Amino acid sequence: MDAVHVQGLGQGTFCLGLGDSEAFIRVRAMAQQAVGERVFSPTDLVAAALGSCLFAVMEVLLERWGYNPSDFRLTVKKEMADVPRRIGALTVTVIPPFPLEALEKKKLERAMALCPVKKSLGQDVRVTILWEEPHGDSGIESAKGPGL
Repeated sequence: MDAVHVQGLGQGTFCLGLGDSEAFIRVRAMAQQAVGERVFSPTDLVAAALGSCLFAVMEVLLERWGYNPSDFRLTVKKEMADVPRRIGALTVTVIPPFPLEALEKKKLERAMALCPVKKSLGQDVRVTILWEEPHGDSGIESAKGPGL
């Protein structure tokens, strides 16, 4: 596993790099962000880590069922708590391209419970999974995938 490197850039801004690769993310502490500035904060990265981990475990089942994971989306909304200042809640909304059956949702939720990032969050961080119903014609057929 490659190490994550953190390089300070001054004024609350820093750069994260992964191992020897050229991959990097610019991060700024929320308190240092100017109005209208759109840069990841450290707590945004926690929300992003949760979302990408949940999607990764969902993807295994979606592919097994014959669905195209790139047709699915999810969002993670972060709510901060004040005392002490920390992430209080993360609300994940899964947005499928077509209605899923209750059994499919249940299986996906069981898989998402295995996400290492979710398991690493403390008990005082509320994680809620919501399902958004698709709106209108997404242009994607809702045929059942094999294996269910």
